[in-house]
Order: sequence, then structure tokens, then C-alpha cells
Amino acid sequence: MFKRDIFLLTLVFHKLISALQSCGGFHVRRHSSLDNLLFNEAFMSEHVVEGKLSCTGRCYRHPLCNMLLYNPTSKRCRLYKSSINTGGTEEPGWQYYAAECNHFRVENALSLTVVNQSVDVACGSGLTHIPSSPFHCSLGTEVLNIGMCAQTRWINLVSPWVTDLPAPLSPGAEIKVRGAGDGAGNTDVNLRGTDDLISVFLLSIRWSRHDAIFNTKISGTWGTELGPSTFIFSPNVVFDVLVRITTTNFLIFIDGNNFYEAPIRISVDNAVRLYISFSRLESVEIKYP
Repeated sequence: MFKRDIFLLTLVFHKLISALQSCGGFHVRRHSSLDNLLFNEAFMSEHVVEGKLSCTGRCYRHPLCNMLLYNPTSKRCRLYKSSINTGGTEEPGWQYYAAECNHFRVENALSLTVVNQSVDVACGSGLTHIPSSPFHCSLGTEVLNIGMCAQTRWINLVSPWVTDLPAPLSPGAEIKVRGAGDGAGNTDVNLRGTDDLISVFLLSIRWSRHDAIFNTKISGTWGTELGPSTFIFSPNVVFDVLVRITTTNFLIFIDGNNFYEAPIRISVDNAVRLYISFSRLESVEIKYP
């Protein structure tokens, strides 16, 4: 590991030195069809530079820069964090350049490598790389799409709490919830569709009945309730829920122990929203396969 770290440090240092001279392997492609347009979307900064190479160097050294506009007359250099081909306003003199595919960076990524259209992305804490499907990397004037680093872990939440899923669920995905119920009402983990007429998965701890049930809803009608015969929960005691999706079932674990195996009645790719209702909600995490 020590030798590898030295190698990576040497490589990064070499690239930075190269960038000052020729931007190393960082290449931008001219798209003359978008010249003479000024863009405001995803704009980061503007500088006065000696030439296009200096503008490219600034883009290279910025962790999010993927596109630049350079005006050789005014020496103005504008940096952007994404390729844009719509919404430009006419202003003569601007030249449009976008990074080549293998140097395109995604926002929120700690690092990104693209080799032969294989993407390796490292995301920050609480974020997960959600790849585009299918992989699309155009050297033309289209927007480059290689996925995103999306938030998949949240902490210290106010209940009830809801979020749109950053990507469709599939077998191998997991949902983790840590929190407690106060012994009143229901404590729910609910995967919903585009509206309240569909519930792909509901785990509801009903304190008043001392039961915990699984159910689904389609076209506004609830199905048959299923669940274990024992009630293992205590009011105001924090517990962990893990829901693991397989090809046919939801495997439900409480504090790491098998709790219930529920059948998948509605395809999980119908789920678009996660709704959580705990009296105390410490964290929620979605893990993609």
C-alpha cells in the first residue's frame, strides 16, 4: 500500500507539472457549431488568461471542470462543470471546448477514471456512484452522461421523512434504517410508486396491536397482510432494520437477525420514493448492488 501511494502521488505530481506545460493527457475537443454562444448554466468562474492553453490548464486543475469557453480577442476564459449544448445566448468571439470522454469528471466525485468506456468512480462519504444506463459517451455536441455521485446515506432526520430514490431498485439492493418508535401509532418503512396508489413494500410496526406486518398496495387497494407471530419491539429502544431485495423476496432483518421473508408482489422497479416514519430516526441508507 505504501509503494502504491508513492506511485499515485508521483503520478498526480507528474500530471500537474505536465498540465502547466501542455495539460498532460487532458484534451479538450473544439465544437465549432457551438461557437459564438455564451452559456450561463453550470458556470463556475471566469478568468483573463494569456491563451487557450492557459484556459485549458485552469480547467484541468479544477476538479469539476469539463467544458470551457475561450475568447481569443478578449482573452476571457470561462469554466463550466458540464457540457452544455442548449440555452446559449449569442455573443461573438467565443470558442466552445469540451473535455474528451476519458477525462470527463462527474460532480461530487472524489476521482473518476474512464478507460475503454469502463467507468471507475470514487464518491464522497454518504454518496454512491449511480451509473448511467446504458453508458453514453459522445464526442459530438451531445451532453456527456456517465452517471452521478448521488446521496444514498442520510443522518439525523426529522420524521416522517421522504426521499426520491436516486436510481431504480433491483435484486441485491438494500435499505437500512436505524431508529425507534415511541409505542404510539405506527412505525413504517414504505417504498411507494409515483403516487399513493402504489406501495411496493410496507413494513409497519403497529404498536397498538403489538404486531409487525408486510403488505403491498396496487391501484389504491391493499393486499393481504403477512408477518411473524411474535412481537420483538420495545418503545423508545433504537433498532436497525435491513431490507434486502432478492429476485423473489424481501429479506427483512432486525438488529442483524432474520425477522421475516416477504414475497415480491409488485416489481421493485415501480418504487420511486422511500417514506420512513419513526418517532426517532437516526439514519437511512440505500445500498445498490
